[in-house]
Amino acid sequence: MRVERIIVGTLLVGSLVIQGLHAQNQREALALLRDELDRVSVSVEKLQRVSSARGSEPLARLTLAPVRQASPTAAVAPAHELDEPLPPPPPAAVPFDANAARAHVERTFEHESSDSGWASEAQREIRENLSSHLPATASVRDLDCRATLCRLEVDFPVETDFQEAMGRPGAMARLWKGPSMARIDRDSTRGSVTVVGYLVRPGHPMPVEAPTGSLSTLE
Repeated sequence: MRVERIIVGTLLVGSLVIQGLHAQNQREALALLRDELDRVSVSVEKLQRVSSARGSEPLARLTLAPVRQASPTAAVAPAHELDEPLPPPPPAAVPFDANAARAHVERTFEHESSDSGWASEAQREIRENLSSHLPATASVRDLDCRATLCRLEVDFPVETDFQEAMGRPGAMARLWKGPSMARIDRDSTRGSVTVVGYLVRPGHPMPVEAPTGSLSTLE
């Protein structure tokens, strides 16, 4: 019995000793934890003081300088610095006046001198072509050639004869190799058609009144 009491007593003493050791270890661990928390608190206070100090600085030190944008007109040179003046606007196109063009050719023909050698040869060629391409009902009213121009008048008694001879494409080109233009006069009373043509000597331009004008040809 005594031995058992001794053993039980020894066990109780050992248990108390172990519990004491555990309690001391826990106290030491808590002390270390309190020290770590104190250091963290000190660091947090320092950061807060720094943040407060920065917040009290002037705004100009905490913001970026504004970006300067280039003016859209900065690259445009003043008018007096341009090397060359701006070109003038193009002139407006002049509408073609066929009646005025024919009148100008008629005036040119009337004042033109004569070249008898070329004139006689041109008239012969024109009459030969007319006999090959005109109907028998058509008649040549007038044919006169000068130095570079010939004036031709052909009468068609009926509209159908005119359309048959001159209404097809290339009619004037078959009669004459050079530039040409024509005026068509219709007589509603007779039902006839008269063609007044102006034939230009090959190698010469059609007379024009203005540089911007252009003359049509009957083809």
